[in-house]
Amino acid sequence: MEKKILKILPVFMMLVWAISLVYGACTVAINYPAASGTLTGVVTVNATVTACTNNQTVTNVSFYHYTTRTGIFSLIGTNNTLTNDNATNWAMSWNTAAVPDEYGPYTIWAYAYQNGTAVSLLTINGTDSNTGIEILNTVPTATMANTASSTVTKSTSITATLVRSRTCTFELSTDGGINFPMTRTGTYTSGNGTCSYSPQQGTDSNGVKYVRAKASDGTNTAYSSSIPLVFDIGHSSDGVGVQESVDLVKKDIGKSQDSNMIWVVLALCAAGIIFLQKKK
Repeated sequence: MEKKILKILPVFMMLVWAISLVYGACTVAINYPAASGTLTGVVTVNATVTACTNNQTVTNVSFYHYTTRTGIFSLIGTNNTLTNDNATNWAMSWNTAAVPDEYGPYTIWAYAYQNGTAVSLLTINGTDSNTGIEILNTVPTATMANTASSTVTKSTSITATLVRSRTCTFELSTDGGINFPMTRTGTYTSGNGTCSYSPQQGTDSNGVKYVRAKASDGTNTAYSSSIPLVFDIGHSSDGVGVQESVDLVKKDIGKSQDSNMIWVVLALCAAGIIFLQKKK
């Protein structure tokens, strides 16, 4: 496979060179937003286009945002006019509130065009993109979905609704919700919404625990209110779960009650026999 790539590579480079002679190649540098920056609200994205090898005029510049979380290039917009009559400076307004915060960080791309042909795609030394850009317009929130004091098992889940979160985490407490030393990582059923975790044998233990959900966008963190949940995952010291233990206790109590009733009946029978003998 590597040998094939090495054979094809020179041909590809010659093709790129031939296309650049026809269409030219321009250097595009994004001035704003800066790499690893943070954006909120309406901003102005700005790029400089220089060094077009064919000396033809750039007719428009398109700006895009991209994130690996979705794998989608989304058009911010296209500028068909120069900014401040500067032949190299292109800019346009972008409302970042329309972009999901939690899918970041984002990469901002700028492509220059000459009469409909993208001429910055062939750039080797130019900077066509700025990476690591965070968009923070709203803060994350977390809300527990389980009913307080309900039972969770291996086949049921602890569930929460998270908004604007990149993480899916639950924290557990055994002291009534004062300290939360235990952390459990859940999974999303959708990109932005339900977070769930199922108790596991060997990781979780039976009993009552206070549970809260945690949402984070990498900068801001939010917690839900904690609620008590009964963990019944079927691995107590005698090999049975909480509910099974309760059922066994009930059975034992029932057996004891039956046994006591038999002794009462026998005692009454004995008393009756003694009474009859005394009458004789």
